[in-house]
Amino acid sequence: MKLKNIIRIGAIASILTCVACEDFFSPSPGDMLLEEDNFATLNEVYSNFLGSVTTLQKASEQYIVMSELMGDLTKPTENAPTELWEIWRHEATNGNDMVDPTPFYNIVVQSNDFLKHIVEFNKKRPNIIPSEVYRGMISSTMANRAWAYLNIGKFYGEAVYYDWSLIGNKELTEEEILSFDELVDELIFFMNNGVDGVDGFNEMNWIWVIGGDDYSWNRMSINSNAIMTELLMWDANYVGALEHGLNMLVGNGVVGMSVEDKHKWHLSDLYSKGKWGDIFGRFGTANDEIISAVPFDFNKGQTNNLQNLFLDQYHMMPTDSIISYYENTMMDDGDEEGDRYRGEGRSYMEMYTTGERVVSRYLMSSTRHDPTIFIYRASEIYLMMCEALSAVDDFAAADSLLNVGLVSSWDGDKLLPPFNTPAFTAKDNLLRNCLGIRGRAGVDPNFLRDHIEEGASNQRKRIVMDRLIAHEVALEHAFEGKRWFTLLRMAKNTNNPSLLANVISTKMPEGEREALKAKLMNPVNWFIKYDHLNVKQD
Repeated sequence: MKLKNIIRIGAIASILTCVACEDFFSPSPGDMLLEEDNFATLNEVYSNFLGSVTTLQKASEQYIVMSELMGDLTKPTENAPTELWEIWRHEATNGNDMVDPTPFYNIVVQSNDFLKHIVEFNKKRPNIIPSEVYRGMISSTMANRAWAYLNIGKFYGEAVYYDWSLIGNKELTEEEILSFDELVDELIFFMNNGVDGVDGFNEMNWIWVIGGDDYSWNRMSINSNAIMTELLMWDANYVGALEHGLNMLVGNGVVGMSVEDKHKWHLSDLYSKGKWGDIFGRFGTANDEIISAVPFDFNKGQTNNLQNLFLDQYHMMPTDSIISYYENTMMDDGDEEGDRYRGEGRSYMEMYTTGERVVSRYLMSSTRHDPTIFIYRASEIYLMMCEALSAVDDFAAADSLLNVGLVSSWDGDKLLPPFNTPAFTAKDNLLRNCLGIRGRAGVDPNFLRDHIEEGASNQRKRIVMDRLIAHEVALEHAFEGKRWFTLLRMAKNTNNPSLLANVISTKMPEGEREALKAKLMNPVNWFIKYDHLNVKQD
């Protein structure tokens, strides 16, 4: 695949038809550049920026399918094609179109192309693009690129890496292949150091580009602090991850962030208990929960294949494991069993006509093949914070955020240094209003103390705490592609392959469990083996 031959997405009808901007393509005097320049007008710059978002659609769908099948919450049905069974058995490789990394590389290529040409545009006409818009578009594009590359690393354990400034100058086969660890370090450096003096942490307010007053469109960009938090988690830089994550949650994370956006991510009662399912409505809803999401619109010709996979063609279904997790959870209002607000009827359902169990997460907002795909929700950031707090031995804080928030805790309600500052612990801080992951869902706390012996070592506490967090990821984020990667990250960062192998192998029929367990005990087998130098052109 040659970089210069990859088609750059310049036409953005699928995005622009979603917004009302009558004068969007009406250039103002002075907008014009020389004919040989790639971007001829300011509106063309904006058009190409908007068009880059379309590359997220196919990749986000593939992310859900691959990560869910590699985990233990979803399995293929008898109707499923061979490709899905290969992913589920961890046998997929070249020739399986469902694991072809092209959609992720397309995001990288499109991002590289846009960054190169917007810098050229701005140098030649420095007064055309407003400074805050220029910085916002660069940061947003950098975050999209980092998300795509991180997921290439997470799925395949390596990636072909090429710098944004070299697009069109080299063959893909001439570029360097980075290991997963090398890739993470490179992306962290890139986000911190940026492009043309602009780092990855400037607000992109989509209203500046598309007009109107619907701020939900800001969710179309990958959130810079969310992707940086995840990058630092994979780097095992837990203090850095906590700083980025906590700053984001309390509204100090992005340069230029509006006052309204500084008071969102607090897991309050807005989406608690019976209101939890409201998160999965149409794009633009749940703005206090949805950090980054990929919208689709059937009426604009934008669809994904998730309804086909989970319902119409019925190629994928929930496993017995996730059903039992929900059914064995206790509600906080009595002795009733069952995760009432996150389980049956929300995350999965039983078909009345056939009795088949169906993933319903992507059927709640639409019957027209256009459900929103969520990239980051507030709860995922809190769960990563729990994981990081556990890793730095702040078990009380991790336990609190997981169960009841920092309002109260069985073992104190203060963060340990260096996170015991007023920024995080002040009485009017959003973290003090957090209900906790389980508290918001209306289920009984699952405290660490109930699973460890008195006087347990910190090592023992972390092992158990990680298991509790991974369990909650399954309940809170079932079918969103988070469970497999949470277990993989914990196993990788603690050098404990059994944490992953013991859990994932249980999805197999009894006679095949030991073989998969033995396979996953070797970290080399955590990743899909794919020849990245022969990625086909999209």
